Amino acid sequence: MESSNYSKVNLILFLILSSFLPSCNQADNEEEILNYLDVLKEQYVPDTRVGIFDYEIHEGVLFGQTDQKEVLNAVTKYLSAQNSYLIDSLELLPSKSLGADTLAVINVSVANIRSQPGHSQELSTQALLGTPVKVLLKEGGWYKVQTPDGYLGYIENGVLEFNPKEYNSSEKVIYASSFGFVYSRPTLNSPTVSDLSLDGLLGKISMAADYTGVVLPDGRKGYVPTRELMNLADFLKASEHTNIAQLTSRFLGIPYLWGGTSFKGADCSGFTRTVFLNKGIYLPRDASQQAAAGIRIEPGAEFENLLEGDLLFFGPSESKVTHVAVYLGGQRFIHSSGMVRYGSFNRNSPEFDEFNLNRFLFAKRVLGQQNVKYLNANTLY
Repeated sequence: MESSNYSKVNLILFLILSSFLPSCNQADNEEEILNYLDVLKEQYVPDTRVGIFDYEIHEGVLFGQTDQKEVLNAVTKYLSAQNSYLIDSLELLPSKSLGADTLAVINVSVANIRSQPGHSQELSTQALLGTPVKVLLKEGGWYKVQTPDGYLGYIENGVLEFNPKEYNSSEKVIYASSFGFVYSRPTLNSPTVSDLSLDGLLGKISMAADYTGVVLPDGRKGYVPTRELMNLADFLKASEHTNIAQLTSRFLGIPYLWGGTSFKGADCSGFTRTVFLNKGIYLPRDASQQAAAGIRIEPGAEFENLLEGDLLFFGPSESKVTHVAVYLGGQRFIHSSGMVRYGSFNRNSPEFDEFNLNRFLFAKRVLGQQNVKYLNANTLY
């Protein structure tokens, strides 16, 4: 009797352990796979501001998204070699659900791009009128997009225009004034069609002495004072000779806006990018990314080795750049901090900025360098 009971207890324990061991093996296997995916992400998508590889394992299914075909191929090959039980549901972006709608154009003067879908989410960057964006995914009334510099974020669908035929086929002109309007008729007294901000792109459909007929990406038409527009070739030619000090002074007093990259408001790197766009150079979005552009210049004890237009970088350490400014010569610089303002490293100057002198890290020269992205006269970006 006692022996029989003992056998039953052993049998029960065996069944319990048998059911438990596979789950342990499965958990170990999932951890191994996740570790591999982490290594893969570090290799292919080290900067999630400009690349996508998101993943999770849930109930035997590997869910995720990536915009890197190499990542998808590597994951598929790895799971096959491991004889993994996982069902692979990793999606390559742009999502197939978008169909042909994978390229759109910004249809307002300045479009806000957020870190997550929703108006209350962090503003991470902006895109100007006429900027082409790659559309990767639709989530409700929001699209995940990628700007020409590779920066990722979410934008509401109302500011995008897909396949703007008339706009695409028209000659492009750039808005060269600080801000203004498209008017419904060739007179300043007529109702407005849209506001405009510096560097927005419009399609030209007619031209007169004082007003140019233009078309917006969504087909709206109107008139802009001709003196406020330039064709792209003339804009880029003029940018080669634009004086940095004079150019940057246009922005004095423009308010600081986290995520802003326009004349309506800009953060530190948004300001420098807007400045250099008007010098024919398309800088990366963030200060830490801009720090990788150009060539490093040893400033000298009195900053005597720097030239007007060099970029100054600041932060707690070289691995953590948090601020950027434009050097103007004579130990002066201009940056967006509270608003666009001047600063100086000269202790005798009324513009002396001790805080930024103490956290200055290094300087880079981007003007005339090869490892920067130059704008072009056909599509600008």
